[in-house]
Amino acid sequence: MGGRYLSGRRGVARFHGRYDVPLNFQVTHKATEMIVTWSTVNDTRHMVEGSWVEYGLDVLNLTANSSYSGTTSFRNQYIHRVKLTDLEPGSVYVYHCGSELGWSPVFWFKTRPAGQSWSPMLAVYGDLGNSYAESLTILQKEAQRGLYDAFIHAGDFAVGDEFLRQIESIAGYVPYMTCPGNHEQANNFSDYRNRFSMPGNTEGLWYSFDVGPIHFISISTEVYYFLEYGFELLTRQFNWLKDDLKIATLAENRALRPWIVVYGHRPMYCSNENTDDCTTNQTQTRTGFMELLGKGLEDLLYDYGVDLEIWAHEHSYERLWPIYNYQVYNGSLDSPYSNPEAPVHVITGSAGCSEFHDPFKLEQPYWSAFRSADYGYTRLKVFNSTHLYMEYVSIEHHGVSIAYHCGSEKGWSPVFWFKTRPPGQSWSPALAVYGDLGYHNARSLPHLQNEVQRGFYDAVIHAGDFAYDMNDEEGNVGDKFLRQIESMAGYIPYMTCPGNHEANNNFSDYRNRFSMPGNTEGLWYSFDVGPIHFISISTEVYYFLEYGFELLARQFNWLKDDLKKATKPSNRALRPWIIVYGHRPMYCSNKNTDDCTMNQTRTRIGTPDIMKLVLSNLHQKGLFWQLGKLLDLLSRINLYVSDGLEDMFYKHGVDLEIWAHEHSYERLWPIYNYQIYNGSLMEPYRNPGAPVHVITGSAGCDEKHDPFKSEQPYWSAFRSNDYGYTRLKVLNSTHLYMEYVSVEHHGKGKITEPQDIIFRKYPKIGLYTW
Repeated sequence: MGGRYLSGRRGVARFHGRYDVPLNFQVTHKATEMIVTWSTVNDTRHMVEGSWVEYGLDVLNLTANSSYSGTTSFRNQYIHRVKLTDLEPGSVYVYHCGSELGWSPVFWFKTRPAGQSWSPMLAVYGDLGNSYAESLTILQKEAQRGLYDAFIHAGDFAVGDEFLRQIESIAGYVPYMTCPGNHEQANNFSDYRNRFSMPGNTEGLWYSFDVGPIHFISISTEVYYFLEYGFELLTRQFNWLKDDLKIATLAENRALRPWIVVYGHRPMYCSNENTDDCTTNQTQTRTGFMELLGKGLEDLLYDYGVDLEIWAHEHSYERLWPIYNYQVYNGSLDSPYSNPEAPVHVITGSAGCSEFHDPFKLEQPYWSAFRSADYGYTRLKVFNSTHLYMEYVSIEHHGVSIAYHCGSEKGWSPVFWFKTRPPGQSWSPALAVYGDLGYHNARSLPHLQNEVQRGFYDAVIHAGDFAYDMNDEEGNVGDKFLRQIESMAGYIPYMTCPGNHEANNNFSDYRNRFSMPGNTEGLWYSFDVGPIHFISISTEVYYFLEYGFELLARQFNWLKDDLKKATKPSNRALRPWIIVYGHRPMYCSNKNTDDCTMNQTRTRIGTPDIMKLVLSNLHQKGLFWQLGKLLDLLSRINLYVSDGLEDMFYKHGVDLEIWAHEHSYERLWPIYNYQIYNGSLMEPYRNPGAPVHVITGSAGCDEKHDPFKSEQPYWSAFRSNDYGYTRLKVLNSTHLYMEYVSVEHHGKGKITEPQDIIFRKYPKIGLYTW
């Protein structure tokens, strides 16, 4: 390794001497290493320096020379691979490869964070060809937006130059991990062995690696089928696999990486309408061979407690119940994937190829949980040591992207785009949630802008207090703030509620600048996203009483009607999650005199002293003569004593209440009237007996932080005084996930929650519940 700055060579355009087949790269066993692979049509070994990679954190100031690994079987083509070492974990590097004759474009990659305490996201699929590659454009887009930490392609490639050019926009940026399929078998898998540089010393036929809390094992199912290459490969893989599993399941290793995920090409089980091996009871990979005294994989993977097995080969998607030897071992009737007693099998081979779909048998077997013949791929996310999530993305129902701009004959805005929501409730929305984001000191803004542009979110919720203040400088501060958030709000829905900093002129700036649903100019409204019914309220009607009590009463009565509709059995079955958001919290443990620091929060218990407030207000203004008229008004709007929200939310089973106002982050245990209603000692958020409150008001403003009291109350689960924001993802009808992102540690991917918060409720068999 040696330092070297560029000297004009990036501009060389001689195609014949530069890399010819696009590059790809893979991880190794270490977070500080990456392997880059590319090929040339010229033999560069005669050159003084050969072919090499230039790379660096910001500039191409480091070099690594390649090793030559032979030619392909079809034409002279020289394949090069480089292992980059001593990289900084969790860092973005730029790089390119080539020689004195020419250079590739500049690419970038991000190294894995160190250790296991992070949440990797992967795209998983098999059977993707260069013809009819139906999923490719969406996968390319998501890879470029940084949605994934790695890709797993479980066999069957169009392993040719054209295909590698197609996936370069993925494999040039994100580790592209592979295993061989039946379409790679020619010449004892020589093309596959040369074109991909997997870890280990078996040229990519089998290997293992770690990503966060997962131990991945990649195997070749093909050693059970192409026996003309001998039994030796099969035996070597079996013995290696046994040794690898022994090490992975040592107590100290399983504690670090509790998830063991195996992937290969051909499944052990399937319910397709064809004569493939997996449609029979004696699948070769499952049972092995009599001649070899077995060496089937099912017993081995079951005995060592493998969690998940991923396969392809069938051009369809199928998820099985936990299974061993055709017996189903669900964790329980209500939660089949909670502590299952056997591995879960997922077949995801419908990314798209020239052989099209593999249809299913008419009758679905008892061990098959879900089937789809759509083109698509699978997303896998491991949240922590206890929760893993998978979803199948059908590209035939992927939503529509629409480009737009606005203006007139005098000029036009830039062109923006947005994506429409999928129809219905059976999808998994992800949202960014925060409050108190100002024009100055907007610490979270660059991170949020970046994540929105990369497609992380389906919507943003801003729970009050914008710009600080939008009406300042005759509205110029509001204009500047809206320009700041245009890179978010121009692309995805930006949903809001008013805060105290929007109160000027009866919230007129807020009402005019944001167009929320409903007919109250955005002060309160509701809307549905997937399986969630969102309700946005104005907590400010309880505090700015100079604008009249009528707003408070109208919101209260509207809210009661909305919750009645949302909790009808037919509606709750469609959208089981009810989430309320507003600005001021009912509870908080900050060190100030805000209302939420006291037991008698107005939004919580209402205004029991309303008449005293009315009389005092009238007396101060010398308007005592209006008392009769006001009493008549109060009578008509049915507002005498209590208009508090806590009772209403508790009685209607609201799941989550999101607030801001305090410039900090605080998550509460499930709570009602200062009593804790945890679901259980071990799982407090599983079927909690009361709503969960989350305060997320530290996105960044010129009022800085709000410190906490030194003693944390019994009802407060977690507190952070960092700048940051919250991510919310509803996985399905039974699981909701939240995490708080500290932007003060964001460069290292720091999620500050000590435990990932997963709400679970209404236990039932969920389509994608893990």
